[in-house]
Formats: sequence, structure tokens, C-alpha cells
Amino acid sequence: MIKSAGIVWIWSAVAITVWLVTASASRLTQNPAVKRKTELIGVAQPHSIWFIGSYDREKGWLTDDKSKRLFKRGTRFRLIGLKPRTSAATIGKPESGQEVGGYFGQIGKPVSGAPLLALGGWDEPALRRSIKPVSLHGHLAEDAAKLQLSKKGLKTSTIRLTQNLEVDLDGDGAPESLFCAHSRDEMGSVVHSAKGDYALAGIRFVANGKAETALLDGMAHTTAKESDATTHHYQIIACADIDGDGRLEIALYSSYYEGDGVDIYSFVGKKLKKVLSAGWGV
Repeated sequence: MIKSAGIVWIWSAVAITVWLVTASASRLTQNPAVKRKTELIGVAQPHSIWFIGSYDREKGWLTDDKSKRLFKRGTRFRLIGLKPRTSAATIGKPESGQEVGGYFGQIGKPVSGAPLLALGGWDEPALRRSIKPVSLHGHLAEDAAKLQLSKKGLKTSTIRLTQNLEVDLDGDGAPESLFCAHSRDEMGSVVHSAKGDYALAGIRFVANGKAETALLDGMAHTTAKESDATTHHYQIIACADIDGDGRLEIALYSSYYEGDGVDIYSFVGKKLKKVLSAGWGV
């Protein structure tokens, strides 16, 4: 009887072990966060998604060339803008941008509100927080923009803000200020700059009880440059946690008269740094 009971106990233990292994494997298969470790990143235009790169949980940030094999027909992307509501789009067969460079996939249904940040690969939604548009005459953002222009040698008494947003990027409960400023509406569409032209995107934040400002990207023209064809227009299109660290990345869209591009900024330690950049144009 003792021997028989021992055999029954052994077989029961084996059965339980097999069940646990099977159940664990099933959970791994069903959990997209485990199954899919790479988040694909793109920018959605009205009829296509242009590939920027990816974030891999083991390898980190990867450029479009290093991860283009993952940019496949049928990949479904979540489309994210400044508003809470999101949409989705699925790409067709990826193509090369040829003369303008890069890789893109056509989408069937036109995207409204483009350009938008496009995320694909992970099925779990990216963490987001409320983005609040505030006054385009906010003196704090204006002063921050003036400071950045003065560092580039351009002093101006007035600032023309085109975006002024508040969002808690790092989750500490205190919102950061993201702003864009342009000297005129034509910035990014005109070939030649005029004296006093400027275009910039920046951030204002508080560190150790002290207000700080930093430039994301920008230019200031202290003289007229007839040969300068690089006047840009900047637009913050989304803030979302792409890499899963609980802090939001910033997607900054830029355009000029023959092309456009997107830069992704992320916290590296306590500093905000550009981690991905892609552009398409002549």
C-alpha cells in the first residue's frame, strides 16, 4: 500500500508540473508584451506611415535601417496625437522612399489630423497623460523662447508662440511646458530666410526648485541668407511612453519646403535627449 501510494503521489506531482509548464507557456503566448518585445515607431501622414525606427527591450533604440525588417505588410499601428482619442491603421507592403529616402507603407483609409505618432508591434497601449494647450501669450513660455533665441545671437522684444502645451512628462505630478515659436506663418515653406527669422521648439521645466529651459531644435537668422533653404516649421505631435519606463517621450515633427522629418526625445537618466531621428526630402 505504501509503495502504491508513493507511485500515485509521483504521478500526481508530474501531472501538476506538466500542467504548470503548459499554463505558463500559454500565458507567454497570449501576452503580447512578452511575445512582442519591439515597438515600431512611425509618423502617420494622410495616406501612409513613414518608418522612424523602433525600441527594443533588449537592444534599446534602433534606427530605421537597423529594424526595417520588422516593418512588414499587415502591421497594425496605433495613431496618437495630442488629444486623448486614438485611432489605428494597417500598412500595405513597405516601399522605399527612393529619392526622398526612408521607408513607408501605404494605408487604405485616409488619416485625419495628420501628422500623428504611429506605434506598432506591442499590443499593450503606450502610457499617456493629459496634454493641456495653454495660452499662446503665456509669458513663461515667451521668456523661455527669448532666452533660447538670445543664445543663438538673436534678441527680440516679442515672441510669436505657435504651440504652448503643459504635460507631466516624468510623472512627478508637476507639468512641464512644451512650446514652439515661429517668426511668421511661412516658416518652413519659404526658400529664403529673412533677417530676424526664427523657428524653435523647446521645453521649460523645474529642477531642484529652479526653472530651467532647454532647446529641442531651432534656428535663428541674424542676417538675411539668400542661399539658406533650411527654414523650418516645428510641431509637437504627441507625447507617449514608448520605451515603457513610465516617462513620456516627445515626438517633434519638422518640415521645410522640400521635406519633413520626426525626432523622438526621451529621458536618459534625468536628461532629455534625442534618441531617434528620421527625415525625408530632397
